[in-house]
Amino acid sequence: MKTEETKRKVAFFPYKISMWDSLESIWKAALKDERCECQLVPIPYYTKNGAGEIEAEHYEGDKFPAEALDYRTYFVEQEKPDIMYIHNPYDQYNKVTMVDPRFFSTELKKSGGSLVYVPYYMAGRCTKYENMLASCGNMGAVYSDYIIVQCENLKKAFEFCGFPEHRLLVLGSPKIDAIYQIEKKTYDVIEKWKSVIQNRKVILLNTSISTCIQSDGWLEQIREFIEPVLQNERLALIWRPHPLLLDTIRAMLKEGKQYGTLLEYISNAPNAIIDDSDTAEAAIKVSDAMISDYSSLVMQYTFTGKPAYLLTGKSVAENDHIFCDYFANYFREDGCSLEDFLAMVQKGEDPLREERLQRAKASVVNADGSCGESVHQVVYEKVCRRME
Repeated sequence: MKTEETKRKVAFFPYKISMWDSLESIWKAALKDERCECQLVPIPYYTKNGAGEIEAEHYEGDKFPAEALDYRTYFVEQEKPDIMYIHNPYDQYNKVTMVDPRFFSTELKKSGGSLVYVPYYMAGRCTKYENMLASCGNMGAVYSDYIIVQCENLKKAFEFCGFPEHRLLVLGSPKIDAIYQIEKKTYDVIEKWKSVIQNRKVILLNTSISTCIQSDGWLEQIREFIEPVLQNERLALIWRPHPLLLDTIRAMLKEGKQYGTLLEYISNAPNAIIDDSDTAEAAIKVSDAMISDYSSLVMQYTFTGKPAYLLTGKSVAENDHIFCDYFANYFREDGCSLEDFLAMVQKGEDPLREERLQRAKASVVNADGSCGESVHQVVYEKVCRRME
């Protein structure tokens, strides 16, 4: 039995630095809490080939804060953390990547501590709760004691998928906290981009994995959407492919050659950048607007106040369940042309800005930058009560 003076061990097990924003603000809150011994343990992961076989090992520990511990000398069964945070829910069941089996949710639970799953993404909407079964029912969620959800509607989706109410904590998304910190940070890569982006309006192009998998001819579509930007000397393009896009192509698709051709085409354009930085933060900071398909990054970007042009979906979703209201953006399927959107951005116009920010903040709890602190405090108190 732990005494009142004994510090609670709070451990974090991220694997990709690009997804660290889903845990970082919680970690910062735990780090400054004198009641806690905070442990940051970046873990290795593996990429798979098309046959589902492990192809390569990756470890990004050197990209995390200096407080990070070496996973090779960290043993959960010995440390026995009281609280464990994860953002990868898949264990061995992802077709593209897999974290080290030592850190599967099933293994972490053997230590006896409370497991907390914080989604690495922000959810936007769904037409029916049945569609959420695949994303809600992963191993990390199933084995977690608590799941952090961004709003009441998402809680209802998890409940529909069979999760009991007491495990679902409606506390928001740390990924919004991360957006509010971007303007305070400096990024070395921005200096390298200056010759391309200065005196130009910067358009961030985001492409998700889901479109890559589901849409035929998606590479041709990307080329179609970037042409109006590349042909305009007053605009600059920053293309940020999803961090796992190339791995997905290798594992599931046969378009590697075409993908390479597209990369070369964009790389050779005088007003374009391919952003392979560790995170999207620098691109978000310098951009004036975004072009994207349906993506978690769109949800985050909405909280910057900058406009996005959505290639899929419509601004009216009357029958949908809304998890983050990003609908006061500009949608191709509403009849808004890309050319009109780009012209609007060049003029510095954005008539939907105030409505967009109002609706987005009203749809997600703790959307004021306080999510990480709230998660830490609520989880800490719940775990302490359980241990009494």
